[in-house]
Amino acid sequence: MTRGFNQLAFQIYGEKDECAFNILRFVSDINFGNPEGFMKRLQSLLASVPHEQAIHSEATYHNIIFLLFTLLKRDVRTECHNNLGVTDLVVSTDRFAYVFEFKFDQSVAKAMEQINSKKYDTPFQTEGRRVFKIAVNFSSKERNISDWNIEESIP
Repeated sequence: MTRGFNQLAFQIYGEKDECAFNILRFVSDINFGNPEGFMKRLQSLLASVPHEQAIHSEATYHNIIFLLFTLLKRDVRTECHNNLGVTDLVVSTDRFAYVFEFKFDQSVAKAMEQINSKKYDTPFQTEGRRVFKIAVNFSSKERNISDWNIEESIP
């Protein structure tokens, strides 16, 4: 299934530079530490979902993003527990860790405050990777990512 998805996704999103969501650039952004780039591409991908199929919950967005990273064969963990709480999603490469907190119709400031107060990035700081904290808000009105904030974790 994964191979089939990757082949189809490459045919649709990988060969055309004019396509807003270019899967090769998305993977490159992940692999080379460009969270701003992959967030813009993710927003573009979600904008292609027809309005008749609106997404009405944080959990649905969470699952879509989890499946996307999984099908791209990234090391992705969901609901990662630490001593203070549970982060929504962590994606790791050999050089980077991306710690996500998602909100629905809330503020990215609230999501980033949660990442910081619950120290979701701390377990990944000693792995020798650069760690990015990514706060994301999904909007029911826009039916997409409305805003995000990225901070690099300082050990």
